[in-house]
Amino acid sequence: MAFDPAPNRDPSGNERWMVLGAFVFGVVALVAIVIDDYQPAKLAPVFMLLAWFPLIALHELGHLLAARALGWEVREMVIGFGSEIARFTVGGLPVRLKMYPIAGWVTPVPTTLRGVRWRSALVYLAGPLVELTLVLVLLGVIGWDEMLSRTDRVGVIAAQGVALAALLDVISNLIPRSAQTEHGWSHTDGLGALRALSR
Repeated sequence: MAFDPAPNRDPSGNERWMVLGAFVFGVVALVAIVIDDYQPAKLAPVFMLLAWFPLIALHELGHLLAARALGWEVREMVIGFGSEIARFTVGGLPVRLKMYPIAGWVTPVPTTLRGVRWRSALVYLAGPLVELTLVLVLLGVIGWDEMLSRTDRVGVIAAQGVALAALLDVISNLIPRSAQTEHGWSHTDGLGALRALSR
């Protein structure tokens, strides 16, 4: 059986605060929109929250596609932590969805050790790169001026919220840091890429 960095368990430690923080942020954002004068700009936090799960899936898809492009096998893709809520197969790949969609991972397996260090670094960097590509596409479609301006156009506000959420995820994933879990150390993509290249 493959190593599962987040088995069927309730979140603990920092994970619990992340889930609680996301929930509180969402409630506060929705209450602010309903109580205060409605202005379309106030929808940005809602779009950021709505984009979170698809961005995690896109991020993990980036890792998966990079691993496969480099000739590696990918054993599974997991979105979330905690209890498993769904399991299905896409193109022969097992996909698991878990209760708390605050992170995810893929399980790539090298098919050869030739170039394994740089290939591993590329797989790590592919998740943030695909999100950064989404931001650049949104900038290209909407334009710099519109993307960085206050507007009442809900479509532009949605793009701004998605782009901001993606940028925050890119930054948080590229900052080299690790955390101790009950199964050992887990690290961000930035630290993973650095460790892959320095081994």
